[in-house]
Formats: sequence, structure tokens, C-alpha cells
Amino acid sequence: MASKDTATSLRQLLTQKKPPIHCLSKVGKNSTNSLWPDFREVEIWEDFTLKNLNESYGHVLDEDVSNFELVMPQPQKLEDTVTVQDKDVRNLIGWHDDLMQIAVQVAKRRLGLRIGHSLTYRYSTADASFLAHLPTASCQTLVDHVIGLDDPLDPVLVVGFGRTVQKWNCPRLVAQLRNLPRGKQTGQLVWPLRQLANTCQKAGTRYGYIQTEEALVVCCFSSNGPGLWKAAIMPVPWTGHGVQVLTTELALWWLCMLAMAPDHGHRVVREEHMTRINEWDVVYLDQERGCMRRHRYSHVMMPAEASWLDPESSAMGNTNSLNVAHASSLAFAHNPHDPMTTLGDPNNPHSLDSDFFSDIFAEEFTEGYAG
Repeated sequence: MASKDTATSLRQLLTQKKPPIHCLSKVGKNSTNSLWPDFREVEIWEDFTLKNLNESYGHVLDEDVSNFELVMPQPQKLEDTVTVQDKDVRNLIGWHDDLMQIAVQVAKRRLGLRIGHSLTYRYSTADASFLAHLPTASCQTLVDHVIGLDDPLDPVLVVGFGRTVQKWNCPRLVAQLRNLPRGKQTGQLVWPLRQLANTCQKAGTRYGYIQTEEALVVCCFSSNGPGLWKAAIMPVPWTGHGVQVLTTELALWWLCMLAMAPDHGHRVVREEHMTRINEWDVVYLDQERGCMRRHRYSHVMMPAEASWLDPESSAMGNTNSLNVAHASSLAFAHNPHDPMTTLGDPNNPHSLDSDFFSDIFAEEFTEGYAG
């Protein structure tokens, strides 16, 4: 039986109530650099919702893991945390890193993602005793948080950095996005996004985030050329908690899942070459079972209602076309790492068996962790 300090599911682990963070910093200016990517547009990432997360990865988040004694980091450690400078926000980043070390690894094994490569975690500490840097940069580039893989050809999944809310107030940016015409967002509010875009470009990933005392702002970048970058952002409140809420921890975990998704790259590309995070394929199984819908990123399969087979129906969501394939022609149809496989499946060597958590931390968590 799980104790009160162990998680029964990844969702429980990632939806704990956290104390508010007290900001004592003064108003300051953000760093600027004219060489950083410039945007033709910044928009709200409307697809980044709890509904879309639940449909695509809810089966992983809600699976019972109580037998594996996942010890939950306690948010009480954040009580009395105050921020005076940007570096103090790293304490919040460190909290997220602790959670990701557990939750991303479990999901990676659960879904059979990036087999043969271990996850890596680096974050710069508030006291500067450890400073993280991008492994992909030609010169040393410091960053507050890097989650990646021990793959020299693809070492970075997600990057992030912290800002005090006095220097970067995301609600003001959101209000600006709501009230101004597209392409008219300028000034101090955009500079941190340009800095993050530059970091993502160097890192080789389109997924990043900015952490403040009030929110974790997830970002996804695309580019149609110099000066034609686009940023899609979604602020997720720091104080959000509970299983019916999209929390900061769930948001960062989701970015990691998207970056590791099979059949998808995560580099910055043209927007039309990106797959939206709520897109599905319709797959024909056989005459008896008919069709199923399969999520483009998680590969989870669900029944396809009749409306899904009508290309003109709104039930098709945001799919660009009705993609109907025969299951026998797709690798996932016989994939032992299919997400529908249950925990402890004896026929799946990568499912979570009784020996998994005895060596998961020793084998998978590589050097570079600061904390």
C-alpha cells in the first residue's frame, strides 16, 4: 500500500499544492540583443489545454503506480521562498527539476521512448554553485534549465530560464496579445521571448519555458526565415493544483513528452511543417473492429465515432486531412512499446515491472544534476 509520501499516479505527483512565492524584487529591465530572433507574431497557444493533455497522455498520467513507491518531493520545502533577483527564481526551477526526474523517466519507459538513451537534467542553482550550459552551443552558453538526452546528435529536449515578475509580467503581454493586431507586440515584454527563442535555436529545440513567481509560461517556436519567427505561448499559474487543473508541473512534463514523441522532430521549423498537439489519424484495423483514432504524438488509440470518418465534420478536430491507414501497414500496430500495453506486461520488456524502480534512478539519471 502506498504511503502518504508516495504517489499513486503521475497526475497526483504533478498536481500538488505549492505555496505562493513572495517577490521582493524591484522593477528592472530585461536583457536585449538585436541579433536575437525577431517575431512576426506572438500568439496564445490555444491548443495547450488540460483537455488535449488528458486525451493524448491521460492514460499515462492516471495509471496506478502505487506499487512502485514513487516518493513525492514535498512542496513544503518552498515555504518562505522569496525572490529578489532573477537567480532566485531558480529555486522554483529546481523544484520542477526534482519532479521531472521522476515523472519524465517513468513516462519514457512506459511509452518506450528514445530507447537506448538516458535522460539528462541540468539546472543552475540560486547560489551559483552549479551553472548549467547548453551542450550544443559553439561557445559556453549558460541557461537556467536543460532537460535532454545522452544523445550527441540530439542532446536537448526543453530549455528554460527564470525572470522575476517585476521584470517580466506575462499577464500584461497576454492582455497586449488580446488587444493589439497581430504582429504589433513590441517593447520590453517581447525581449524575454526573443532571448528564449535564441536559446532554443542554439539548443536545437522549439520547446522552452520562462518561469516567474506567478507562472510557468510554455513556449513553442516556429520560423519562416530571419525576422519571421512565431511564438506560441501559454502561461500556467504557479498556484494551480489538483487533478482537475493544468499545473506548472504537468505543463513542463507535457513539453518533454512532445519533444520525445516518436515520428516527430522538435527542432525549430516552418509552422506548416509542425503537427498540432491535438491532431489524430484514423486507422482502419479490420472489418470486425473497424476504425480507431490514433494520436499523432502519444500514439494512444481510441474508438473513432462515425463523425470522425467524415472529413467535413468538426469532430475531426484540427487534422489537416482525413488520414486513414490500414493498421498492418503501420509499425505501431505491432509495436511492443504501444502505450496501450499495461504496466507490468510480461510481453513488453520496457513496461514497468517489479525490477524497474530498483535500478531506474541508478541507471537513467546521468551526471550534471544540480541539487
